[in-house]
Amino acid sequence: MQEAKFQQEVEQMLKARPALLWHHCARRAQYCRGSRGLPDLLIVGNRMIAVELKQWATGAVRGHQIDWKYRLPLAGVSWEVWDERHLRNGHIERVLDGLVEMGQLEPLDAFRAAMAAPERD
Repeated sequence: MQEAKFQQEVEQMLKARPALLWHHCARRAQYCRGSRGLPDLLIVGNRMIAVELKQWATGAVRGHQIDWKYRLPLAGVSWEVWDERHLRNGHIERVLDGLVEMGQLEPLDAFRAAMAAPERD
């Protein structure tokens, strides 16, 4: 499976869970600022996870990615590498469902409305 197709399938799974916030970083390094090696995908639900997407199971984490691999967990952020086999064996689905914990998080539209509502005494 090509990396673009893999990313697209993961994004469809994310879109099916409207309670999750997520951001997929573009590959155009000229627009990026700050420390290099930021994981491809950041997902926030009841906790935060950073994911490096790899086209193949043998895709290695290299260079500045290693810095993020070890620093993010120190800040309480989970870090994983996902590849096509994680899609096939259901691991990604289980992780995303765990971030939502069905019924624990409301969709973002409802959350925004609740935050915008005036406080009542």
